[in-house]
Amino acid sequence: VAGLELDFMRSPVYFKESDLEAGREIMTGFVRRIRELLNEWGEKRGKHLSLCVRVPCTLAWCDKVGLDVALWDREKLIDMVNVSSYFISSPYLELKEYKEIAPNSAVYGEMHFIIDKTTLINGFTNNCTRKTTKEMYRALASTFLDQGADGLSFFNFDYARPHFFNEPRRYRLKDGQPPHHALQGITDPKALAAYDKHY
Repeated sequence: VAGLELDFMRSPVYFKESDLEAGREIMTGFVRRIRELLNEWGEKRGKHLSLCVRVPCTLAWCDKVGLDVALWDREKLIDMVNVSSYFISSPYLELKEYKEIAPNSAVYGEMHFIIDKTTLINGFTNNCTRKTTKEMYRALASTFLDQGADGLSFFNFDYARPHFFNEPRRYRLKDGQPPHHALQGITDPKALAAYDKHY
């Protein structure tokens, strides 16, 4: 492997509010330990093993859950910051702010496979979603790159496929394949400028 990503967005509550300062130190100790392990294994393999952290879309949210990304960057514990809006695609990521507090790390803007979720008439809610279109992916990519993102991240990109195999409550949900063709030229600002976009 080239490295690891620590996903701090799966369930982003780690400490009671009263324990937040102690929790912040605990979390930084955890990240330090992972960096030490990666350094040990990297030395054995003769290569640098990168460490990415998937973190909330705002610095205030990071602070609220005890993630000190600025310190991790200063100590060079991390190589990449994956800025996430959690589960639904959003153009509102604090990419510029992360670039300022983490100048030693690559900052990526994360996109998700859905832009909204809903409930069917029968009350069924499991993965009832509006999928991100290729035009939306391109619009988000253009926005993130304009804000200085070093790269793009695609969370659950393959989930546009139907994964529920004849689940009868999903008969109204005709999920297709992921829009693979949207990836062509998606990091090229000139190509993005020429594509239709769906905001």
